[in-house]
Amino acid sequence: MSEEKLTPESHAAAADAWAAPVAALSIDEMPAGATDLNLAGRALANPLDGFGPLWQRTYRVRLAGATATPEQVIAAWKANFARFQPPENRFLATADGVAPGELLFIDSVLTQTPGIRQMTPMASGVLVMYADATVGFPVAGWNTFSAYDDDGVTVAQVQVLDRTSDPIYEFGYRFMGGETKQDGTWTHVLRALAAHFGVSGEVMMQKTCIDDRLQWRNARNAWYNASIRTFFHRLTHPFQAGSQPPPMPARSAAQARSVAVAPPPAAARSSTAGAVESSPPSAPAGGVWAKPVQRLDVKPLAAEAINLNVQGKSLTGPLKGFGQMWQKTFSVRLTGVDVTPAELVRMWKANFPSFWPSGNRFFGSLEGIAPGEVAVLNLSGPGGAMISTGVLVIYADDESFSFMTPQGHVFAGMITFSAHDDEGVTVANIQMLIRASDPLFEAGCRIGIVHRMEDQFWHGTLRNLAAYYGLQGQVVQRTTLVDPRMQWSEAGAVWHNAAVRTTLYAPVNAAKSLLRRA
Repeated sequence: MSEEKLTPESHAAAADAWAAPVAALSIDEMPAGATDLNLAGRALANPLDGFGPLWQRTYRVRLAGATATPEQVIAAWKANFARFQPPENRFLATADGVAPGELLFIDSVLTQTPGIRQMTPMASGVLVMYADATVGFPVAGWNTFSAYDDDGVTVAQVQVLDRTSDPIYEFGYRFMGGETKQDGTWTHVLRALAAHFGVSGEVMMQKTCIDDRLQWRNARNAWYNASIRTFFHRLTHPFQAGSQPPPMPARSAAQARSVAVAPPPAAARSSTAGAVESSPPSAPAGGVWAKPVQRLDVKPLAAEAINLNVQGKSLTGPLKGFGQMWQKTFSVRLTGVDVTPAELVRMWKANFPSFWPSGNRFFGSLEGIAPGEVAVLNLSGPGGAMISTGVLVIYADDESFSFMTPQGHVFAGMITFSAHDDEGVTVANIQMLIRASDPLFEAGCRIGIVHRMEDQFWHGTLRNLAAYYGLQGQVVQRTTLVDPRMQWSEAGAVWHNAAVRTTLYAPVNAAKSLLRRA
């Protein structure tokens, strides 16, 4: 096992694909023609930090007739990301390109309203937070670019989970064509991508309003509005050297015809959370994200499940924990086994609890491992003590599925189970980005008990998975310390500590067990 300390600057070169968390963005390299505005010193804004209604949008194009694999499509997408954009959008990358931890500088026009278009420029940017087969970046939201195989046809898709960041942008989206502009942008991008492979693809669009409420507590985000700040900057510095961006690379007439995009009609907004718009019945499933939830709700479980510390709890991702942040990857090669990654993950989902080491129980719902489902965990803790906690399934596709932990769990974080092909050998992986959720669990990590038990747990899981196929698998682990700091602002999470609460509940549970037997 190797262990290394990474800084945000060096993380992009690491083998792992997640960018290191940063408190504020810093600019180490400026691409030629980029505008240094609204980036340096700014914090990231995820979907919970925005102002407007929360939307989930998916745009897809089937590359029917193209021989490109999903990996080849993603490679071409990364290399030509800027060129596939509409002419009014300029994405300028650093020398490392689309890689974790790198900034992409944006200089674009936000609306297509006649007479107003040239008065609404925006200079800003995005952080590439993940890149292997997909690229994701948050801008008061999260955009993921991916490709997958659907019955022999490669499908490229853009998945967006976002909300407008402030009241000004929300006004623009509702009344000045901002939503039409966004739909037109990603439709254009996917058509340009299809044209790159010689295909004239029809873009399918699906939109869901997950939360139609306005978050007025975030209205002050208007102070950072990039469009307004860019407008006044250019108004007061019209002759500044380098302020005018260089033209985009010229396209041939054939390219221009093949990727021309007419703005789609503005979709009517839903006034009900969860309503679906523009949903083509033939759209392939692809990967599915769970809808964001404020509190977890546990469905009926088996009688022997100890259901504590889950119902009504909030989720705690890796940015909300207390202790040091760690990235861990466990993998096992299934050499000699004739199983595809998709077949392996399908079997793993169906038999997930059976691969856990003895003494640990996973109580899922009848729907199984599906986005939005909550599972209760009864885990074996230090000294044989039991810890009752749970997880939420936040994502699932054909070759992966991901969990996120609730308040009180040992770790605040996210864990992904996946499989991939490595030169003809299927490899099973467990990847996690975690930090101890409170000071008590962090103390256990520091003295080695918690991390040792966690590592042994996942080593045992992968060995059991390999044994299912008749192998004695050798598990490879890679551990990286991403952030050595402790977040003292999260120390109050000790109130939810699942180990303490389960221990205190033990006498009550024993009494209930006796009554059931009587």
